[in-house]
Amino acid sequence: MNKSIRYILAIILLAYVVFFTGCVEVETTVSTGTPNITASSTPIPKQINMSNPSFISVVPKTTIATQSNNSIAIVRIGEIITDPDSYEGKDVILKGKYGGWGHCEGAKMGTTGYPLAVSESAVVIFDETGCIYFEGAEWISKRPISDPFNPAYETITIKGKVYLDKVGTPYISNSNTETHTLDDSGGQDYTSIQAAINAAKNGDTVAVAGGTYIENVVVNKSINLVGAGAGVTIVRGSNSHDHVFNVSINNVNISGFTVKRAKSEYDYYFAGIYLNGVKYATISNNTAMYNEYGIYLQSSSSNTLTNNTASNNKLQGIHLNSSNNNMLSGNNASSNIWSGIVLGYSSNNTLSGNNALDNYDGIDIVQSSNYNMLNGNNATSNGDGIDMDSCSNNMLIDNIASNNNGRGIALCNSTDNTMGGNNASCNGVGMALHSSTNNTMSGNKISTNKNQGIILQYDSNKNTLIGNNVSNNNYGIYLLSSGNNHIYNNYFNNTKNFNFYFGKPIYYNYWNATKTSKKNITGNPYLVGNFWAYPNDTGFSQTCADEDHDDICDSSYTLNIDNIDYMPLAYKYKNFSNSF
Repeated sequence: MNKSIRYILAIILLAYVVFFTGCVEVETTVSTGTPNITASSTPIPKQINMSNPSFISVVPKTTIATQSNNSIAIVRIGEIITDPDSYEGKDVILKGKYGGWGHCEGAKMGTTGYPLAVSESAVVIFDETGCIYFEGAEWISKRPISDPFNPAYETITIKGKVYLDKVGTPYISNSNTETHTLDDSGGQDYTSIQAAINAAKNGDTVAVAGGTYIENVVVNKSINLVGAGAGVTIVRGSNSHDHVFNVSINNVNISGFTVKRAKSEYDYYFAGIYLNGVKYATISNNTAMYNEYGIYLQSSSSNTLTNNTASNNKLQGIHLNSSNNNMLSGNNASSNIWSGIVLGYSSNNTLSGNNALDNYDGIDIVQSSNYNMLNGNNATSNGDGIDMDSCSNNMLIDNIASNNNGRGIALCNSTDNTMGGNNASCNGVGMALHSSTNNTMSGNKISTNKNQGIILQYDSNKNTLIGNNVSNNNYGIYLLSSGNNHIYNNYFNNTKNFNFYFGKPIYYNYWNATKTSKKNITGNPYLVGNFWAYPNDTGFSQTCADEDHDDICDSSYTLNIDNIDYMPLAYKYKNFSNSF
C-alpha cells in the first residue's frame, strides 16, 4: 500500500472516531430500574410498558380556568405544567401511570433533583402529556404493589392540591377534601351511591363510574355528585314510588346521570331529581326520563339547571313550584305527556335557551308566577308553545314558538307582561290574549299561522300592540269583546286583516298614535297608524292617495264604526323591517 493510500485511510478512520465518540451528545442510562420520565416534545419516553398508556375515567375529564373551593376537576398533567399559575391552590384529580421514584426532566428542579418543597420520598405520576411529582396526595385507586425503585407502571388515580415550589415548579400534595369513587362492579371504594354519600363530608366529591345503579339516593350533604356521563351512568329507583335523587341540603352539584322510573303513588308524584328547600345547587348534564316529573324544585331558590334533558316523563319535564331566583338554561324538555317546563307560584326566574319540543304544552307559566324572564327559548311542535295563566310582569323576549298545533304564545288572566321580538309562526294561532290587560306585544313576527295571527278576546283590554309583523295568516287580528287597546305601527298583510266576532258588542280600540317623528315599521319617518296590505297588493295602504308625500294615507281606514285607523301608513311596501 503506497503512502498516499495510507494517508487517506488514516483520515477516514479519524473522522469515524470523532463522529461517533466526540462530536455528538450521547444519552447514557444508569441501570437502576428507575425510569427517566420527561415532559419534552415527546411527553412519554418510549420505554417498555410506558408507551400509549390507557386511561379509564371514573369522572368526566374537565379542564378548568377557575374553580371554587369545593369543586374538583380531573385534568391532564400537561395542563398543569403548561399553566401552573392557573392551577395553584386548586384541587385536582390525576389519572396516569405510576412512575415510582422516577425523575421528571421536564420540571424545574432544586439542588436535590426534586421540587424544592417536596422531599426525596415524592413519587411520579405521568400521562401522555407530561409528568409531575406528588407526595401526601390521596389515593383514589389502590396503591401500586410494585417497588418504587422499579415500578411496573400501573394505572393510578390520585387527588390532591396543586402547589408551586420556590422556583414555580408544580407538584401535588395533600388536600382537605375527599373524593369517594365507586362503580357497579365492586372494584372501587363503594358499590352504592348512598354508601359513598354516607361516608362523605361536606365539600367532597362522589365520583360514580358508568353502570346501572338500582337505588333511591338521599343527598343530605353538600357534595359534588358526578357521574361518568348521562349515557353510561344510570340510576333507577329501587322503590319506584319515591324520588330517585332527593336533595334536601344547599350547595349540591349533580351532573352526568340518567335518572328514571320515579312513579306516582296515590296523589303523590315523584321525580327523577327532586330539590326541596334547597339553595345554590347546580343540576347539569343529566337525563331524567320515564318519571312522573323529570326534575322538580319545591320551595328552592338560587339554583342552576343547565344542559339537562327531561324527556318522556308522564307529567312534566321540569317543574318549579314556589321556587324563585333560579336559572334554567340550555335544557331540553321533550316528549313529555303534559308539559315541558312549568313554573307555578315561582317568580324572578330566568329561562334562557331552553328547548321544549313535542309536549302537550311547551312552557307553562302559571299560578302567580311573576317577574320571570323567558329569553331565547324554543317551544316548537307542542299543543301550545308558551302558555301563561294568572301571572304578571313577566318578560317574553326573542323566543321561538312555532309549529304548535294550538297557540304559539297565549296569555290568560294575566297583566303587565311584555312580549317582544318573538317568532310565533306556523301555529294554529300565533299569539292570543284571553281576559288579559295592560300587556305589551311589540316587535314580534306572527306569520303563516293557520287561523288568526293575533287574538284579543273576553275583556282583553288596555293592551298595546306595536311594531309587529302580522302576515300570511288567514286572519291578521281577531277581536272579541275587547276594547281600549292601542294597536299601531303594525304591518298587516293577510288574507283577511281583521275580524270582529259577529253578534257580540264591538268595543272601541285605538289604531293609531299621535304623529311622531320616528322611524316606523316600513322604514318611513313618522310613527302613526298601521300598514294595511293584501298579498295581491290591493290593500288600503298599498292603494291609498298620499298627495303630500308624507307616507301617511290622506284618508282614514275604517275597520268598523268604532274602530278606525285615522292615519294609516301609505306607500308601496318596499323597506319593511321589524324595526321594533
